[in-house]
Amino acid sequence: RDICGTAYRDKAICLERGACAHYAPKNAASFLISGACRAMGSVGWRIVYAYADVNAGEIGNVYQACNWLYIGQGVGRNGRPRTNWIRPDGTEVTSRTLRHQELKTASAKDLGWIPVARPSKHKYVLLLGDRREIRVLRKALKYEPLPYPKRTEVKR
Repeated sequence: RDICGTAYRDKAICLERGACAHYAPKNAASFLISGACRAMGSVGWRIVYAYADVNAGEIGNVYQACNWLYIGQGVGRNGRPRTNWIRPDGTEVTSRTLRHQELKTASAKDLGWIPVARPSKHKYVLLLGDRREIRVLRKALKYEPLPYPKRTEVKR
């Protein structure tokens, strides 16, 4: 939440769990995201951030279509990679599952859990408000906006 520094931490919110069904109308995702962001801006939020999950094959096309700023992969983790775990039954879970089951890393390994590195998610940010507010937030932004990522493989 410190995307624009600690001074604006209370103005930042994460947009989570966005999804559209395959039968949704064209542009439904960008329509819903834009509407949600307008609503968030009307109640005082000024910084909205969201992630595109590389494991799900996402690069954030919907955020690109909505003109969000792309600020990179793994932003805010200080270079620390995320680790998922494969249970003995073969299911993959996040490290949060370890905390919920009150397992330490060594204990999980002793129980046969296998750690696997997970690629970092793409991170996007949208600044809300009038032109003056957006200009101030853009100057306070801790990360230089980057060019949008593009898919490397060809879709058939």
